[in-house]
Amino acid sequence: MKRLSRIHEVTPVWLFASRRAEIPFMLARFLGLVLVCLLVSRGTGWGQVTTATFSGTVTDPTGAAVPDATVTMTQDETGIVNTKVTGRDGDFQFDFLRVGTYTINIEAKGFKRYAAKGIDLSAGQSVRQTYPLQVGDVTESVIVEASAPLVNTVSAEQSNSFDSKAVKDLPLARRNFSGLLRVDSGVTVATGGSATGLRLNGQGKNGTAYSVDGTESSGNPEGRNAGNFGAVNFVDLLSIESIEEVHIVKGILPAEYGGALGGQVDIVTRSGTNQIHGSVFENFQKETLNSRDPFLAAKVPFTYNQFGGSIGGPVKKNKIFLFGAYEGYRYNLQKRVEITVPTQATRTQVLAAQPVYASTFALVPLPNQPLSSPTATTGLYDQIAPAINRDNHFDVKGDIRLTDNSNLSLTYTHARPFGQTPSGYIGNDNLQYAYTDRGTASYVIGGATWTSETRLGYNNNDAHTFDQAFETILGGSEKFNAGNRLGRLTTNLGWNTQNSMQDLIISGPATILGEKFSWHLGKHSLKFGGVYTHHTNERNNPEGVAYGYQGLSDLLNNI
Repeated sequence: MKRLSRIHEVTPVWLFASRRAEIPFMLARFLGLVLVCLLVSRGTGWGQVTTATFSGTVTDPTGAAVPDATVTMTQDETGIVNTKVTGRDGDFQFDFLRVGTYTINIEAKGFKRYAAKGIDLSAGQSVRQTYPLQVGDVTESVIVEASAPLVNTVSAEQSNSFDSKAVKDLPLARRNFSGLLRVDSGVTVATGGSATGLRLNGQGKNGTAYSVDGTESSGNPEGRNAGNFGAVNFVDLLSIESIEEVHIVKGILPAEYGGALGGQVDIVTRSGTNQIHGSVFENFQKETLNSRDPFLAAKVPFTYNQFGGSIGGPVKKNKIFLFGAYEGYRYNLQKRVEITVPTQATRTQVLAAQPVYASTFALVPLPNQPLSSPTATTGLYDQIAPAINRDNHFDVKGDIRLTDNSNLSLTYTHARPFGQTPSGYIGNDNLQYAYTDRGTASYVIGGATWTSETRLGYNNNDAHTFDQAFETILGGSEKFNAGNRLGRLTTNLGWNTQNSMQDLIISGPATILGEKFSWHLGKHSLKFGGVYTHHTNERNNPEGVAYGYQGLSDLLNNI
């Protein structure tokens, strides 16, 4: 019936607790907590990585360190500038850099200005470079127009990244990014349970964690999956129009990936830039191009329409940026459904002995296919019925350059997938609803030798699935919830009256607050922090009574 899980666990990285879902207030509560994100800039730490670390050493032509050099990293897409100053050993380090393409500028007294363009950084990347300066006046420049691909020589984890171009260009079924993950090495699909998941390096599917912009983002409150409970959705987590990069990390995981046993799938959302950019798409399919079901005389009607678009750009150049995407789909397939049902003779015999089951048999159709013999007790019922899926999925992101050394990013996702699956029984199709609301606030602030990143996340993926006939209250009233609903017969005679009779509600919001702090001290780089996660999972699952009988004699005599 009703189950509310409460998990309280404290480790140096994670803290789990619980509370009841409050769906009507989830968006308002998330926005109200953004203020906390702005106020917290030091202290604890975080568990997913969606940014890059770029460090290096500035030297003179002899290889000696150049202290007090000014190093700037400018993101080409937004014009946002980050500045650091080298220490006595000539070292510098940029932490929590957003995914994108950068230009680095280095200036020091007595040396020519150095500039390198086309530095591409991806999520989770840690890179260290050496930059020798040439003696000369600072008004003179040495400009490198193209840079070699950067190699991670700092950490030992196995990682792979797919940028937005790969996400869009590679053929993905139903434009779902999850299909992209399967081309990576060490990734296998794990089926079964309430949704399909992924195994990384042979670990169980619940050992694979998912994050969007650095906060936990599993689509299933009862497990770690990109899809919703029951796989009712076609769009996993985000529309591919909203994805800047997909990053997979596995193997020897750094401490920042707390809570992930097999590995981590990090998704970085797209942002607005100084240039207005957008897209429009439509994927339309119809039965005309499909093959015919060999058991049917003609093609069944089928329509699949997936459509949407995106737009992004500046509200104020180099300062405020917005990006939004919409993706909808309408799927309608006239599906062939075949079930085994009792014949009229069997039905008459059972109801004559047990008339109390008349309401249960009212949902069971009679055979409409030829019987195997005149004395057969069962037959086949063959039906063409609609299988329906639909969704309206929205992603929105805003980026604000608050000061010269601080940024705020806000991301929000809203989706309402629906699915209807025909059962073959009269008026008893299975209906599935999912309710997705997910938000992330990220605040980054830094100085010449330190950087702080604070993240706040809210992830809610409630689910409601039920069989239509179970919603009818017999007799018009109940003394307790689901206490007067239609039951079903289960037999070993080759037929049942229904396959399922239930009403399942799952709610499981999670709230995440985390902080990472990086401090560059001479030749030493320190990074520390933690995360607080507030989890809950409530399941309310009344089911109709199942009356089981072993043999026809037991059924007729009700024993």
